[in-house]
Amino acid sequence: MSTLQSDEWDSRLGYLGARFGSGQGGIPKGKPLWRMTLPSESLELDMICVGSDSMYCLDESNTCYRINIEEGKVDWAVECGAVELADLLINKDYVVALPKVLDRASGEIVCDLEEMTGELLDESGKMLLDGSILMRGCEIGEKPSVMKFDLVGKNLEKLELGCSLDSPAGEAGLVYLWCGDELIKYDYRLREERWRVGGLVKEEDRMMLEFGDSIIVETQGYLSSLKEIDGNASINWVKSFGEISSLLDGAVAPALGMTGDMAYIARYGKCIVAIDNKNAKIIWEVILENNPGKLKGIQNFCIVGDLLVCVLNKYLIVLDRFDGSEVWSGEKDFKAYSTQAHMNKIIFSSLGGDILCYKWTEPYSSPVKPK
Repeated sequence: MSTLQSDEWDSRLGYLGARFGSGQGGIPKGKPLWRMTLPSESLELDMICVGSDSMYCLDESNTCYRINIEEGKVDWAVECGAVELADLLINKDYVVALPKVLDRASGEIVCDLEEMTGELLDESGKMLLDGSILMRGCEIGEKPSVMKFDLVGKNLEKLELGCSLDSPAGEAGLVYLWCGDELIKYDYRLREERWRVGGLVKEEDRMMLEFGDSIIVETQGYLSSLKEIDGNASINWVKSFGEISSLLDGAVAPALGMTGDMAYIARYGKCIVAIDNKNAKIIWEVILENNPGKLKGIQNFCIVGDLLVCVLNKYLIVLDRFDGSEVWSGEKDFKAYSTQAHMNKIIFSSLGGDILCYKWTEPYSSPVKPK
């Protein structure tokens, strides 16, 4: 699940994009711009909005759709193979839906990664897209390594780094790697490290967010904050969820978001907590209401301007990100599963393949935003 940060977002994030956001937030219209259902009986969608006129969906049968987000119409649909629930990756030229790489505009198949590797691919192994270079985590001789695909030259190179691939690191050519409890910023073009920070919680299942010079790493039960200054990085703080807030004590894999000096932690079925990135102090907390007979909790959220766009109790809701107050709520009959936002639109999807698109009516500026 992901959203764009600019009209020509050269994203190498794909699966993490939904946890970031930008653009001009506003108050949506009372009625949706459009509503549609994709031609499948049961869908789990990974949605990515691209530019100002199109979005891409991948369903659980691994069919990739391009949808015109002004009209809610399918431009093309391509069956991409047998890899179940693979993440979508996009940039201005390509759409990656394992094992296929597609031309973003036409949907034509550029290459088949299983044919390039001679191996069957599964959904494991993180991926990132940097221009015409696709990178994917793998193992070589039981050691974590990286496969590097050149989508133009159709070349494959295996980098025996002894480290696990995590995510792109801002500039082209830079990636984040993990080696045990160490986070490494690595230049794969020059084959050299920019910096290495140790002492982080050692877990295989980690989530990392980057915004400007701030980095937050989530491991099972812990958050770590890093700061990058003058080409080097250091640990700012490491805290358990319970140390941050009693409402987060015992939380497992919460939804996370970060922008500027604030981070947001949504514990499914219980709360949303906003903290200061510099010191992990609580800025605000919202305790979710108990709705008997309904699935309660934040399934998904993204950040748009001064707003948090959320799926709350399967309903659509928008909060002021500076104080957690409710700004707007959407249709009650639409049981949403995930949300994406880009430019002046919010898009919600359900597990059944329904997609609902709202459009801003006017910009929103928080009355409590710090000067």
